[in-house]
Amino acid sequence: QNLTVHEQLNGGARYLDVRVCGHNNDIITCHGIVKGGTLASIVEEIDAFLCNNPKEFIIVEIKDEVPMTSLEKHQVLHLIQSTFGERMITLADKQTWFQLKQVTMGEIRKRMKNVLLLIHNSFSFHREGISYDMNMVEKEFSCFHNSTLLHDKWHNTTNPGELLNRNLTHLRRLSRYDRDCMMCNQFVLTPQPPSNLLDTMYLLFGLKSLQPISLVKQLYQKEDALHSFIRDRPGLHWNIVSLDFMDFCPRFINFLIEVNSSRPGLH
Repeated sequence: QNLTVHEQLNGGARYLDVRVCGHNNDIITCHGIVKGGTLASIVEEIDAFLCNNPKEFIIVEIKDEVPMTSLEKHQVLHLIQSTFGERMITLADKQTWFQLKQVTMGEIRKRMKNVLLLIHNSFSFHREGISYDMNMVEKEFSCFHNSTLLHDKWHNTTNPGELLNRNLTHLRRLSRYDRDCMMCNQFVLTPQPPSNLLDTMYLLFGLKSLQPISLVKQLYQKEDALHSFIRDRPGLHWNIVSLDFMDFCPRFINFLIEVNSSRPGLH
């Protein structure tokens, strides 16, 4: 992303996919070999946004990019819980009123909740003689296994048309039977290493790039294609759309906000 977390939130983002790892006795963001700022700074930005916009609701998904120690996992969970506290959706909420089939933003705001935290199964750990399995993590830290509330699929392609078709296939398959989970459609192209001599030559002569931003330009150069892709399929279970470099597609983001604001409930 070119934007800070706070800028992304001000621009309309309400779902954040955060990858983390341990580094020099701290927790930082990372993806592959690329390392970013500290998780604490990101949490501070989210907290500042929510303090200024208490009626907004943000979903944060955290995944450890590389294996982490028990101490590092506890650091992540403690940081989140100590920062957001009672504003987080809790296990008691999930077992009672926070049912995805029926919960509305009005009810979420009435109860003064504005953070849903999702984590991966790898956040189970042992510490000081206590086993923190996912049930214990949900109870103690109000962080939920992502698969219990969200269907997400990485499509691993550099081809824009293939990416859209795979998203559509995934959404159609899940929309038929599962309304208990949110859906995340990843409009993200993934750089691939050269698979043959021709690809290598393209890279050497600058006709092709492995940089994610070059792929983003391919996908977003015709924003109307993304508009129509969603607009022409209103009966499907659209929920979350994840994007790289959201500053490259402001019209598409405005379109998503308008669609969402015109429909009741949680989307």
